[in-house]
Amino acid sequence: MASGELVAALVKIKAAINALEQAEAAGGGDLSQLKYLLGLTGEAVAQGAYLDAVAAFGSPSPGQAVQLQRIRQSIADGHARLVSGEYQAALDLFKNAVGRALSLT
Repeated sequence: MASGELVAALVKIKAAINALEQAEAAGGGDLSQLKYLLGLTGEAVAQGAYLDAVAAFGSPSPGQAVQLQRIRQSIADGHARLVSGEYQAALDLFKNAVGRALSLT
């Protein structure tokens, strides 16, 4: 994340969650709290990218406003998936939001 490669960071977070799920399947116990924490990190990355996109426009055009709304909706949908324990799906939505936000800036 320090290098600004936000999408790559989310791919790595998703891979870490996948590794935790594999550890659970192999008998590693319940690792839901760690998966949730990683998911929250992904959400924070998406929120930051969204705020950067908002800050890039003094007054967004109607098309930009629609894109910003789509980003917000992806983050909200991702949060709902995260809370329900659908970690991989949540990360996909956060990655989508970050990609859209980066395309605006």
